[in-house]
Amino acid sequence: MSTNEPGAAPSPPPPPTYGGTGYLPKLTGAAREQALAEEGPGWREWFLTSFASIWTLLGFLTLDVWATVQWIGPSGVGAVGGYTVVGILFTLVGLTYLELLLWRFLYYRPSREEDLARMPFRPNWLVPVRFGLWTAEHRRLRHGYDPFDVTR
Repeated sequence: MSTNEPGAAPSPPPPPTYGGTGYLPKLTGAAREQALAEEGPGWREWFLTSFASIWTLLGFLTLDVWATVQWIGPSGVGAVGGYTVVGILFTLVGLTYLELLLWRFLYYRPSREEDLARMPFRPNWLVPVRFGLWTAEHRRLRHGYDPFDVTR
């Protein structure tokens, strides 16, 4: 019975067509050959673009918390002068700016429209590089290709 009649139990979902179960499908035949023929990102590229970006953000958070604790702690800078709130604000604003610069230096990926609007590119206090050092656009540009050509 392909349709559910009133009062009947719902029919089970069809089995997967890829031949596997769970999160990793077991590809068979032409689908397997096609997946093997497609070249994906290398380990270095995957590490720098996907894995390291999350840990960079976690490192920024850790640094911010550590700097705040240095001001609040009993033997910290704030215990001596009494300028705890002002010190925390100046420290966090400075750290956030430096973290923003580092993030853009490593991972900045403007859209094609943003990039064209900034041509010719000149570094400034908010955008130090045209493309982040660890981005696919930077790699394409370094090899002489169009940075927005996703086929390379």
